[in-house]
Amino acid sequence: MADSPRVTFNVSTAEKERTYTPFVAAFERPANWEELRATGKKPPADWHSKDVESRAVTMTDPAEIDWRDLLDIEKPIHFLKHCVTQEDRDFIKTCPIEGWRFGALIEAYQRHYGMDSAGNGVASTL
Repeated sequence: MADSPRVTFNVSTAEKERTYTPFVAAFERPANWEELRATGKKPPADWHSKDVESRAVTMTDPAEIDWRDLLDIEKPIHFLKHCVTQEDRDFIKTCPIEGWRFGALIEAYQRHYGMDSAGNGVASTL
């Protein structure tokens, strides 16, 4: 009978070595968003200087996300799917956010957790 290979790492008993402070982002939308949406109108260009509805959203630490889901985070919708709750995702989807601002959010999240912007090296951040 052949000897079993010596196990050098047991995934089931591994312990997390690092923890990070939570990543919290603020999102805003016009206070009259539901009214605008119902009438099909877009918010005015200066809506930021008017009444706004705000929400602080805590995003999931990538160490807490299933590794298969981490591989899926290549597009903004995947980022929202895996990094925020459904309730927060529904709110964020109603916020008028320019693409460059959303890109900056994703980059800030990646910097916060030590991920490189290409999505490589994810395992090193866990």
